[in-house]
Amino acid sequence: MAQAVEEWYKQMPIITRSYLTAAIVTTIGCSLDIISPHNLYLHPTLVAKHYQFWRLITNFLYFRKMGMC
Repeated sequence: MAQAVEEWYKQMPIITRSYLTAAIVTTIGCSLDIISPHNLYLHPTLVAKHYQFWRLITNFLYFRKMGMC
């Protein structure tokens, strides 16, 4: 089973694999309170005046906190 998932992951195009990995890492980081979702959302004023350019990308990586239920 683990080899099937690993094989599936390796067969993905590099762009898809990178996006999937970044989205999973971001979502898990927010669920474990390592990253605050407040720092990820797109806020045009913060991008333009405070040069927080990561907000242009990170808003597409976070979906919501994962729950156990």
